[in-house]
Amino acid sequence: MPTIGPPAQPSLTQRDEEAAVRAARFDMVVRWAIYGGQVAASTALFHPFACARVLMDLGYDPVAPTLSRTLFGKPCLVLPNITFYVRFMRNRDGRGALWRGFGANFCGVLVGNLTNDIAYHLVDEFIKRKVRSSRGKRGASLWWLIKRTPVIRLPISRKT
Repeated sequence: MPTIGPPAQPSLTQRDEEAAVRAARFDMVVRWAIYGGQVAASTALFHPFACARVLMDLGYDPVAPTLSRTLFGKPCLVLPNITFYVRFMRNRDGRGALWRGFGANFCGVLVGNLTNDIAYHLVDEFIKRKVRSSRGKRGASLWWLIKRTPVIRLPISRKT
């Protein structure tokens, strides 16, 4: 007599389980390496502009404002833009000056992104567990509270 239902799954041996764990760890390491490379590339690309922005925020003006005109033709004084500051730093101190402090900036960005990612996953898992555990309980779920919160409509007075 044939059995009805899904076919029986073959049991994994100890060696197969260890290989699966190693593959999962390797996959995780590769994903983190790719992520670190992306963070390093984007931080390296925009680091000179961040340094120039700090100079602009501090009010460091190596060149006096130049005379220009507004859209309507009125004369005005214009400060240099961010690309001028980057060019000025490169000409004055060399290309190395553009990436001064890059290591600390990269570490700060990486730690901030990892902290954000870990906190997001922890909160997401907590909410999923809370919703799963409160499916049958009345009042324990945040969604139950949101669905039953009345909408208050304020009368709009029309001035005539």
